[in-house]
Amino acid sequence: MLLRNSGASSLVIDTLCDWAIGRNAVVVFFYFDFAAQKEQSPTTLLSSLLNEVVVTPETVPEQVVEAFRDHKKTTEGRRLELGQVVEMLQDISSSRPTFICIDALDECMTEYTAELLELLKQILHNSPSTRIILAGRLHIRERWRNTLPGV
Repeated sequence: MLLRNSGASSLVIDTLCDWAIGRNAVVVFFYFDFAAQKEQSPTTLLSSLLNEVVVTPETVPEQVVEAFRDHKKTTEGRRLELGQVVEMLQDISSSRPTFICIDALDECMTEYTAELLELLKQILHNSPSTRIILAGRLHIRERWRNTLPGV
């Protein structure tokens, strides 16, 4: 689903969060900030989403929580590799309804767009109960729809 403005995305996120209570569902979201574009790579975005999920371990399969904790211990807090992040997100989202909300998509740097789309497509393909909600200005709609059918 592609939303046209951030006001609508905020309402959707609030509604999803209310709906998810007691339903074993996961709702995570990321907001692209124009002032921090260079720091907001696909790795940063997906790591942020994974971190949102892992801070509430009752919604995460125990093996993912343990892998996340073990990685932090053995790597002295360094970030997970992108492949590990995607794999963990897939593990989580394949076991329960998951909503990934990304707001201000038009603020994503063009050089990151293709990789981000492919990673989101991979998550969708391997996690049928996952839904991705994108919000941004209208001029980006076709670019994202061509890569993520059904959005």
